[in-house]
Amino acid sequence: MVQKVVVAVVVAVVVLATCVLPAMAQDDLPGDPPDPSEVPSLRDVFTLVAAGAVGGIVAFLFERFKWFQVLSGDARWWVIMGMSLGLPLLAQVALQFVPESVWALLEPYWHSVALGFLAFIGSQVAHAFDKRSLSAL
Repeated sequence: MVQKVVVAVVVAVVVLATCVLPAMAQDDLPGDPPDPSEVPSLRDVFTLVAAGAVGGIVAFLFERFKWFQVLSGDARWWVIMGMSLGLPLLAQVALQFVPESVWALLEPYWHSVALGFLAFIGSQVAHAFDKRSLSAL
């Protein structure tokens, strides 16, 4: 249970930093749901991944999976190294070789998924805080 809360909070912070805070900087009210036009584009997300911004997140998330925990220390090192190098490389290949028309086609679906993910993370964080406040009574 604690692991789920930690993962939910970390993901919420990442989503906040990439989606919600830029919206708030545009004078939106904090309680307003994010507008799909303010969600970073799929191409922007791939640019972040290509810049290597995923290694620590991948390592943190993988540590929570049982299949990863049962691996030897060397195997875990290689998996994290592979993901930390492989994901940025694949993202760069996608940025370079996927035509602009494909990015434009995928964009509405990306916005739907990103906003749905935001709603899910918000519900998980709220649920975790509700459980804590109820157990304190």
